[in-house]
Amino acid sequence: MENLRIVVAGHIDHGKSTLIGRLLYETNCLPQNVIENIEKSEALGCKERFAFVTDQLEEEQAGGITIDTTQVEFKTAKRSYTLIDTPGHKEFLKNMVTGTTRADAAILLIDASQGPLVQTYQHAYLIAMLGIRQILVVINKMDIKLYSKPVFRERSEEITDFLKKLNMEIIAIVPVSAQHGENITEKSYKMQWNKSPTLMKSLDYFSSLKNPPQLPLRLIVQCPYVTNGETTILGKVTSGKLLKNHQLTFGPTHFTAKVLAIEVSGQERATAESGESVAIVLENTTNIERGQVGFDIRHPPLITDYLTADVFWIGTEPLRTGRKIDFLCGTRRCSAQVENISKIISPVNLEVICTDADELQDSQVASVKIKLDSPVCVDPFDKLPELGRFAIVQNGRITGGGVVK
Repeated sequence: MENLRIVVAGHIDHGKSTLIGRLLYETNCLPQNVIENIEKSEALGCKERFAFVTDQLEEEQAGGITIDTTQVEFKTAKRSYTLIDTPGHKEFLKNMVTGTTRADAAILLIDASQGPLVQTYQHAYLIAMLGIRQILVVINKMDIKLYSKPVFRERSEEITDFLKKLNMEIIAIVPVSAQHGENITEKSYKMQWNKSPTLMKSLDYFSSLKNPPQLPLRLIVQCPYVTNGETTILGKVTSGKLLKNHQLTFGPTHFTAKVLAIEVSGQERATAESGESVAIVLENTTNIERGQVGFDIRHPPLITDYLTADVFWIGTEPLRTGRKIDFLCGTRRCSAQVENISKIISPVNLEVICTDADELQDSQVASVKIKLDSPVCVDPFDKLPELGRFAIVQNGRITGGGVVK
């Protein structure tokens, strides 16, 4: 079954956890004991009975449920979904730039009683910056505004203008009450004026983002290991197609070797497709190590020690020009420094705050030039996102992220 990954974004108090809990409940994707806890809480009049569903599910990991602190999965008749919960902009950025999670689409949640707030605009900007173009807007807590059509229209207009400036494709704008289950899986009689589909139906409007076959091959190396005297390379094909008996070049060293065998999920294969984790045997593995990237020499990535990028900073201390940072792209990590901050942009109103700055403050976005201590393999983000997205790490913590321009 096809899986679509959706990041759920918006202000921290606008009901993301409640919405996710309600979706899991309505689609029968919860264990029986969690359902019983919800229904017991409902009988006791607990208003937050759905907000704590993800917390309860953490206890079920041993039972085989696919969930961690930021992701939950559920299925419909059409496909499966992975929802990436984002309790704050820092967590959102970490999930999106580390390469462990790549969202195909986004849900932007807005409280009908408050409208878009600063964090709402920050999340929307980051969604666009990180290459997600499909977005579903959910106007939640319509019950607080007595399911008012004028309020819904006003909130819709406020966010639509901003998203259009970001060149986002708005799939739908849906009024709901996650707390009361209005317009989640069934049309709400309390909002008969609403002509948009239910939230569940709207999810089906997202387009699948299949990897175009014409994209060049990229194999990100995880690590080599030796068994029975033979070296096997573990990695992931992030674009293109890997073929047995073809020559594979690895960067940034430009070492080339023939692919003797490909294994996917314990089965030998003649090819491996984008998104598949592989174990490969090469004719010569002398120079292969973690952080390298395999490619077809006819379509190489950019191998460079100097980048122009858009960066979003979430460090407690400012990012200053000349300051040492750790640059992480794919599995490659190296030291670097920001040489120039050409302009700082407000993610709230999209205006240029200043040019030729010396430092970048928490939650600010900037166009920068980065000098790396050693060459890396990257691609422009709008061409190949997996090698166009990077994280900035300091003292073992992600303090920023960006995209290669």
